[in-house]
Amino acid sequence: MDKLQKHDYMNQIEEFLENNQVYELFEDLLKQLVVSKPENPLDFIIQSLSNKKRNPLPTINFLSSQKNFLFGSARQQRDRKCYGYR
Repeated sequence: MDKLQKHDYMNQIEEFLENNQVYELFEDLLKQLVVSKPENPLDFIIQSLSNKKRNPLPTINFLSSQKNFLFGSARQQRDRKCYGYR
């Protein structure tokens, strides 16, 4: 797979993750995990996902600009990996 194909593939993955709110789901799970500090994190995550499926809870989200300031956008992170940008 050349760089252009890899870039296109990564764009498709990113679009899927964004359209299905996967980033927000994992961000919410991590926040819950850090706050709760359960003895068994895997069971906690499984239970949280089961509860979310039955009764979705609102999530606390950073503003997009705050998230990009802290971590860079998902696209920037991907481009760093694909092309070695810093």
